[in-house]
Amino acid sequence: MRFRRLILLLTCTWGLVACQNFLSRWSNAPDTQAETLVKAGDYQGAMRRYAQLALIRSNSDHYWLLAADSGLRSGDDASAREMARSIKPKELNREDLIQYTLLSSRLDLNEGNAKNAMAKLDSIQQEKLEPSTALNYHTLRASAYNQMGNMFDSAAERVLLSPLLKQPNEIQRNNQLILDSLGHLTDTTLAAKETPPPDTLGGWVSLARILKLSSQNKAMALAKWQDQFSKHPANGSLLDALLINESSARTPKKRPKENAGAKPIPEAPFVGVLLPLTGSFAQAAQTVKAGILAAYEADDSPTKKPIYFEDTSAGDISQHYELLASNNPSVIIGPLVKEEVASLGKHLPLKTAVLALNQVIGLENEKIIQFGLTPEQEVEQVAILARGDGKEAAMILASDTSFGQRLSKHFEEYWIKLGGKITLSRKFSQHGGNYGNVVKELTGSNPSGDQLLFLASDPTDAREIMPKVSALSPQGIQTPVYATSYSFDIRNHSKSLQELNGMIFCDMPWVLNQTDHGKLSFLSLENQTSAIPSDSLKLFAMGMDAYLLSGDMDRVLSEPDYRLSGNTGILSTQPNHRIRRQLECSQVLARGLQKRIMPK
Repeated sequence: MRFRRLILLLTCTWGLVACQNFLSRWSNAPDTQAETLVKAGDYQGAMRRYAQLALIRSNSDHYWLLAADSGLRSGDDASAREMARSIKPKELNREDLIQYTLLSSRLDLNEGNAKNAMAKLDSIQQEKLEPSTALNYHTLRASAYNQMGNMFDSAAERVLLSPLLKQPNEIQRNNQLILDSLGHLTDTTLAAKETPPPDTLGGWVSLARILKLSSQNKAMALAKWQDQFSKHPANGSLLDALLINESSARTPKKRPKENAGAKPIPEAPFVGVLLPLTGSFAQAAQTVKAGILAAYEADDSPTKKPIYFEDTSAGDISQHYELLASNNPSVIIGPLVKEEVASLGKHLPLKTAVLALNQVIGLENEKIIQFGLTPEQEVEQVAILARGDGKEAAMILASDTSFGQRLSKHFEEYWIKLGGKITLSRKFSQHGGNYGNVVKELTGSNPSGDQLLFLASDPTDAREIMPKVSALSPQGIQTPVYATSYSFDIRNHSKSLQELNGMIFCDMPWVLNQTDHGKLSFLSLENQTSAIPSDSLKLFAMGMDAYLLSGDMDRVLSEPDYRLSGNTGILSTQPNHRIRRQLECSQVLARGLQKRIMPK
């Protein structure tokens, strides 16, 4: 139904743009608008653009393929599958047919149907693939084998993948995943698969066997392996890290004095969590913890791992990390405080993968995935929405707080990057109440209503400013107002719909879909969240998503196209080891919220 509505919308739009597109109807040239949307991370917008091109250009199957790929990248598997069904494979050229097969296998993997995915991948002649396509091919095969529980063949695919990788961090991550996959196998199974030097896969098998030895025998065996496999891809930074870890493993780990008396760490495997549960960050940390536990309780998997929370409010973060890592958790969630994430990023090497709950500019570590609720992502997505709405000129009205000015500065920089222009920028005193003159100046400079107003304020000021924008706009003209979720009160929005009428903003799905009835929905968890302040509720949702991501870290680390429909947004991995959140957008109307979809 959703797909049919999209096609109806695009068909209606075609009537308006037919003339201007007539000359480009037969063109195979790349589409600048679609490519810009992809580069901006707006895969939903790119999907709609490619779908429109599929309706107006002769080679429609090619554009349906690009539309389906963009839909899949956005996490919209349903639309991607529908668009893939519009493709006639027999009419595709060889290159597009390969991409279609890869896309179909990705859809199967997302549905847990690894056997179907593998059957499709087996139909591709791998020896004729371009390097970029071969990279995707082997990555998908590794994921399919992993999903089927065939860890040896998953590792073997990653060995074939290694020569295709160019970035050092990608190579290191792939090497670690080879060892992780082989580490799931028993020593008996590995012994049967072992082949002598200089075989690359045999070297990985031999190394995986060594890592299963007791500490007293491991260091000598690693040194011997280093001599035997001197040209092996693991014989470098990875082996150095293993030697360092082995050396530190023989040093007894002590619990930081401040945490003495805490409950015992569970046996491996378990999920370790680093949070400042006492001290100045305790309220935020306890909210995140509550979200993690809510997702844990809702997880009905019989194989779910126990969770252990380590209080990091005192002592060095590296000590707390080493304490957990020495007990072999499957993953570590945290730290929460930005400075601690930065400190841990410099603590090399890291034995256990980390899902950090903040993002640090400039920090890159192949063992750290950075996940946070950065307001800049909201600013960027509301800017993309406005540009998609056809807006070019923007005015800014922001509070004089450091946070308001931070949002204002980022909007201005990103808006210009998107090709827009800033005509006026003004600030006001937070909760000052005297907004009339500055609002009048802004609306008076927009007699035709073609400029938008970006508002950076809290809910209190927004409820005062929005009615004045309506009242002071020229008669019959409404200045469009785009804001962030920080202008919207999560809990009390129903009481302020009239005051905020017309405001457009983007927020996490968990907040916007408050009538859903799923296990982790806003409504279902109302009793657990009732005591949490409105401005902290998003941390609860982040905790839930952190738990969901922690159970999927192998894929998060290994799949460039990883997507998860989370509570804080559609989550995807970026090349810089950060999690990007694609939000949902809404417009406030007097009768309620109306969902907005980014136009073509």
